[in-house]
Amino acid sequence: MVTIEGADELQEFFEELPNLIQNDILPDALLDGANTILETARDLAPRRTGALADSLHIEPIEDGYRIVADVDYANCVNDGTPHAKAQPFLDDAIEQAGPTTLEAIDAKIDELFEV
Repeated sequence: MVTIEGADELQEFFEELPNLIQNDILPDALLDGANTILETARDLAPRRTGALADSLHIEPIEDGYRIVADVDYANCVNDGTPHAKAQPFLDDAIEQAGPTTLEAIDAKIDELFEV
């Protein structure tokens, strides 16, 4: 939480707010959201040997994070093939857990404005 006393501090706070959100709040909230999606994808991944679920991990990218599988067949399982029905574990994980990322961002921004 930020404490503001006076008009000058308020002006400075609003000038720095975009940087604060971009550099402090957003990266943490995106990583929290990516971890939630990752855990959900691991839970939803079909299991024979567990290799697919075990291979899932997070990698940083320029504007956030992505979830990656280190097994060659992950896309075939998620998207299906002409011979195998799709089992969209990653798509379902994003749909189920994705809103958590937005909620985390909102909560972090709300913390800045608590009185």
